[in-house]
Amino acid sequence: MVLAPCGWILELTSTVAPAWRTVNNIPGESTDLVVQQGLWDICRTFTSSREIKCNQEDTQYFSAQIIQIAKGLMVSSLILNLIAIGVASAGVRCWTDKPNWTVAGVGGLLIFISGVLTIIPVAWYTHIMTSIFSASTDVRVGYCLVLGFIGGIMEVLGGLVMSIGLCRCCSGRKSNERPRTFAVKPTRNPSPPHRAPTVPSVSSVSSASSVSSVPYYSKQNTLDSLQKRTTAQSSTMRTPGILIFGMVLAPCGWILDLTSTVAPNWRTVHNLANKASDFVVEQGIWDICLTSTTSRSQQCEQQGTDKIYFDSQIIPIAKGMMVASLIVTLLGLAVAIPGVRCWREKPRWMLASLGGLLIFCSGALAIIPIAWYTHILNSINSTYVLRDPNRADDIRVGYCIILGYIGGIMEVLGGFVMFLGICSCCGGRNRGEKPLTNTRRPATDRPTPLPRVNVPRSFSRNTESSVPYSQKSLDDDLDFPRAKPRDRGSVNTSYTGRPYDADL
Repeated sequence: MVLAPCGWILELTSTVAPAWRTVNNIPGESTDLVVQQGLWDICRTFTSSREIKCNQEDTQYFSAQIIQIAKGLMVSSLILNLIAIGVASAGVRCWTDKPNWTVAGVGGLLIFISGVLTIIPVAWYTHIMTSIFSASTDVRVGYCLVLGFIGGIMEVLGGLVMSIGLCRCCSGRKSNERPRTFAVKPTRNPSPPHRAPTVPSVSSVSSASSVSSVPYYSKQNTLDSLQKRTTAQSSTMRTPGILIFGMVLAPCGWILDLTSTVAPNWRTVHNLANKASDFVVEQGIWDICLTSTTSRSQQCEQQGTDKIYFDSQIIPIAKGMMVASLIVTLLGLAVAIPGVRCWREKPRWMLASLGGLLIFCSGALAIIPIAWYTHILNSINSTYVLRDPNRADDIRVGYCIILGYIGGIMEVLGGFVMFLGICSCCGGRNRGEKPLTNTRRPATDRPTPLPRVNVPRSFSRNTESSVPYSQKSLDDDLDFPRAKPRDRGSVNTSYTGRPYDADL
């Protein structure tokens, strides 16, 4: 939760700042002129006067394929990172005693993905930096690439550490759960000091009750009852991680698929004949826009000017499948939400799995037309594509293709993971079923008392003598349990001869 916001700030700076690379020593220009090029703008800086002029035109630079791809990936990374931080914040729950590790782990996984989406365009741009058209060979790395690398690595590390909370390992040390050892000392009732054993007289024994009113418990029965109490287990059901994972990825994928469907940028056509060098045609499945890299103005609703493009076989198929994917995703979410039931103790697994299956199918419906369109990207006919054998057509992938791929993959992964809950496997770990020790005492946890000792009221006396010959003979006649005498016991004369529980 510390690395992710810091990485997001660095990524935002790297995205909007015009310093992905710097061009120095341009022929025919002043020696102190430095051109800073970014994803959205170009600035001319004079090192001597510190004068900066932005909003500069460079058609060949902005028409490079890496620029369009980097824009889409960086914006997607920023949006996904915000969503991930929101999910992780709900799971961390610093205002409670115990966090929800599943929600926090899913948020960490999304943060990890956003970091990867940042590192890919930054690394790609760095790799082909010198091959992008430039007026000079003195091309250097800008500070935006450094910030992008640092921000992406921070998000990858932070998300990876948080996603470890999805599983319990290392005896809970990864979630700061340390086992505690409690030294429990047995408590004893206060008892009078021990005295030397004395032999009760026959008169005192005869006046005692025939049945003792104190039950005596055995040590073995007490240990058995404690063992039963500590081994009593029950299973608690929280919102499982597979359901949270699917319920987070599915809406995110639906938003990306919706953007890919309605935006007119499935492909772009550049360097058209009899057109200006900065003229660009953006073609989607519903509309066509004419734009210019210098003025940043767009003219959309050009469907009537390119009937050849909209009559292609892939266009109506892509329309139907993308709309069907959006509808099926909504149906899948509507079915999965009553099945997940995060407000209840136990979800309805069959209903949640059915919703996951629908979400999986919606992701497949989105990926199929996008992959098909990408495969035949250069072969789709259009009024703006002349098919001149002496001149290669400059047709490039639009950002809608990238967003559609990402959204479809997120829906496929989320739906598949949710569908895994249709059956319980791996000891119930796929459903988040964890046995917990029950501290409540069972109803039958009292130790079984030993049979009570019957003490005779009187003794058969010998006609010759009424006095026993020895103390040992009296002990044999009296079936009365006594405590073992201690060698060093103090004698208390005020203590009566009647036995107590503490003596046993």
